[in-house]
Amino acid sequence: MKDSSLDSTDLTWLAGLARALLGEAHAADDLVQETAVAALEGAVPLGAPRRAWLGSVARRLAARRFRGEARRK
Repeated sequence: MKDSSLDSTDLTWLAGLARALLGEAHAADDLVQETAVAALEGAVPLGAPRRAWLGSVARRLAARRFRGEARRK
């Protein structure tokens, strides 16, 4: 069984991480939304530390964003 619930403290923490990773408010908001969608679609495995899982997903998505921007330049 998997847990797909995110509470407001998770989202607040995730927003702070996204701002730290990207530095730009709008891009950080997009990253939070993309990470939340991934959590809802993929569901955090039960017993896994939720924030560690969210952080790894957010970092992976941020890296993908950086690579895409680098290619476009």
